Amino acid sequence: MKKRRGKLPVRQVSEIAVTEADAERLTRLLQAQCACSFMPRSFPALQKKLDDAEWLDSRLIPPDVVTMNSRVRLKNLESGEEMIQTLVFPHGANPAQGRVSILTSLETAMLGRRVGDFMEFGVSDGAKRFHVESVLFQPEAANEDDW
Repeated sequence: MKKRRGKLPVRQVSEIAVTEADAERLTRLLQAQCACSFMPRSFPALQKKLDDAEWLDSRLIPPDVVTMNSRVRLKNLESGEEMIQTLVFPHGANPAQGRVSILTSLETAMLGRRVGDFMEFGVSDGAKRFHVESVLFQPEAANEDDW
């Protein structure tokens, strides 16, 4: 079991927090992907994020943290374009509805970030940079974390 902490510092961008429930489900997802010999490109980054993150009880996660099933407004720092995406498990993905799988690079980068954080991640043609503008919906803040 990961170490637990009561609450996050006011502003330390380098710290990532995930709920214990999300971390456990994501760990099982990654184990299942390995067992099937299918390894998504984002696998190492997601595994590292889970290894490095603080695992918090759902009741202790701040409302401005991106958790699974959160709906988030992001800004692409290169184009200035804003987008709204919902971070979901692979079975719930529907890009046309803005529901994007955690197994994509952007969504892996989003997990555990807070409003105001900047994210950078590599893609085949260089690096992409985004800013977390707002969390429009977070299941834990809405007391809907029993999905």
